[in-house]
This record gives sequence, structure tokens and C-alpha cells, in this order.
Amino acid sequence: MERLYRDERAAGRPDADRLTFDWQPQVRKEAQREMAASLAPGQPQRAALLRQAFAQRDFVTEFKQQFDRYGLRANDLGDVTAAHWLVMWTVVH
Repeated sequence: MERLYRDERAAGRPDADRLTFDWQPQVRKEAQREMAASLAPGQPQRAALLRQAFAQRDFVTEFKQQFDRYGLRANDLGDVTAAHWLVMWTVVH
């Protein structure tokens, strides 16, 4: 898969990089805040504990390590979407 991706870029296909994105620490922090609030509605102390637990782990690195195992790019929306569907398919079936 990585070879195909490199070949597309080498061939000058501008779309090869259109689905890539950069990890934004501020966006991640806001997403974790929202997740904590949604898991503990009306419970600010519990939400604070969840935010603290989120802050203790480097989820981006863990995510990238899992993707690397399968030759996927963790910063490519196409690969992320494919992985999501694969996991959902596995859960359902």
C-alpha cells in the first residue's frame, strides 16, 4: 500500500496528498475535554478525573503504532476511514 502511495506522488498526481492531515494538539485537547464532559454529564469531578486520565497517555503515538503494524498511515483520512470500517465490520460480524 505504501508503495502505491509513493508511486502516485512520484507520478505527479496532486490528489495523492489531499487526504493527509497534521495532528493538532489543541484540537486533541478540546476533543478530550468534550469526551470527558459527554461521559460524565453533570459530574464535573468525574469529568476532571477523565481529563487527567486522558492527559497521562499519548494516544496519538499509540494510534500511530497500531497503524504502522498494518502499513497504514495514521495521518491519512482514507486509511483512518478504512480502519474504522474494518473495525466496525469486525465488531458486527
